[in-house]
Amino acid sequence: MGQLHRCDRQAPPSFRCGAHQAASCRSIGAAESADGTAKALGVKEASDISTHDLLERFRRHQKVRLRATTFDRLGGILKTLEANLPELAKNIGKKSVAAYIETRSETVAPGTIAKEVSTLKHALRLAVEWGELHENAASGARLPKQPEGKTRYLTPGELRAALEIAPEWMRAPITERLGNALRLSVPTIRGTNERSWLDQDCGGSPLTPEATLSSR
Repeated sequence: MGQLHRCDRQAPPSFRCGAHQAASCRSIGAAESADGTAKALGVKEASDISTHDLLERFRRHQKVRLRATTFDRLGGILKTLEANLPELAKNIGKKSVAAYIETRSETVAPGTIAKEVSTLKHALRLAVEWGELHENAASGARLPKQPEGKTRYLTPGELRAALEIAPEWMRAPITERLGNALRLSVPTIRGTNERSWLDQDCGGSPLTPEATLSSR
């Protein structure tokens, strides 16, 4: 006769379990032991809050902190996150965040992914503060490289609108500046003490820019 399992030795003959039940007993015992260790160390288990409920709480939290237009955009981001993440918030790990980034990279631009992951980081950080989760799985996530920024010029319509609302004394400097394609970081002109073009009195004479995009 084989050796009885511990639970068989402690239980009456009528309640002794077989091999299958013994394995279950060992699993239950291990789980109880782990739970007891966690409690002894003062570690609270992550809650069973759903990803939907967590993101909804985050949405309510942000409502009074964002402009109306920004808040409207947030709703779309949260729907996308919910649709592509595990059902339970505690199951959102670094692997699932990495999978999310990889999947979204196939259909949207890097800038869009950066906004979505930034929102997720914020939501998970608050979840940790609220005691719902132990860690922010999106922290340190590697994002796709974004393309370098491009220099953007005003359209003719935008230029006309800018000149219409500008004070009369500012219209000549604006026109000269844009016509010579000056960078916004180059606001000075040749003149006394290298003053800003805003400080110059044109006096009917043309402005002389320090440098243009074509000369740099």
